[in-house]
Amino acid sequence: MNIALGLCLFVLTVAVQQVSALECYSCLTGCDDPFSANGVSKTDCSGSCMKTEKDGKAMRNCLPGVKKNGCEEAAGGNVCLCTGELCNGASERYLSRVSIVVTIVCVCMSVFKHIF
Repeated sequence: MNIALGLCLFVLTVAVQQVSALECYSCLTGCDDPFSANGVSKTDCSGSCMKTEKDGKAMRNCLPGVKKNGCEEAAGGNVCLCTGELCNGASERYLSRVSIVVTIVCVCMSVFKHIF
């Protein structure tokens, strides 16, 4: 029971968006995928973290004033926005996997709650 409660609190902590500024990776060069955060600066952001990709090159930064999650094609490239802490360090596929795992954990916890 304590493990389930701890896991639930962890999932809620990760899933809940904070009202205060979030932190984003900020780099214009050397931030292509696969991404390594070693030596990459971070910046406080009052909007969304952003990752843009064009011609195999990636840039990561903050987009102030815009709270949005998702990716779109723009100017011949791909622009992804997210509102989680340092979320622009992960690839879009990684973010999708995290969402799937969180969903599975929540469903399992709900099922076990009714069994015990």
